[in-house]
Amino acid sequence: MNQTKEIILDMFKNIQRGTEYVLMAIPKDKLDHRVSPNSASIKELAFHISTMPLGATLFAKNLFDKFPESDVLMAEFEKYLGESMKNNDFPEMFRKSCEVCIEFFNSKDWLNETFSNFLNKKERTYLEAFLSMQNHMIQHRGSLVSTLRSAGIPVTMQQYWGMRPLQQKEASP
Repeated sequence: MNQTKEIILDMFKNIQRGTEYVLMAIPKDKLDHRVSPNSASIKELAFHISTMPLGATLFAKNLFDKFPESDVLMAEFEKYLGESMKNNDFPEMFRKSCEVCIEFFNSKDWLNETFSNFLNKKERTYLEAFLSMQNHMIQHRGSLVSTLRSAGIPVTMQQYWGMRPLQQKEASP
């Protein structure tokens, strides 16, 4: 299992890099942009993606008996994410969130250890939880790319796949 775990964690690090590159493309003046009145804003999507690995970790640790009230969850996030939360520094929030997540899940026996919490109400392996979080994150990263593009932000597939961050246009001579 160790080799499999290493492969999955390496894949996650590639997904992490692509997600960071997409988060780096967010301009501060477009945080309130929405595709439609009832869709999530760029800020809401970015915050959800940035805190998702940390949230998955907190839920896998069984810290809560039910979905926590917003202020309780935000207090937990702030313990780990600090100033990056206040500054809307989504790439930094995401890096910190991933560090906590990788450290926690890497310490578990992914196939033989299980947990049950309020989210799934059944025994679940740590591998299932990690892969579920990863898939959820990729889904929302795609939504964020679409929302950024609708705001005129030229997010490329190279960014999406973690090949390179947004290239700033060079000034014309």
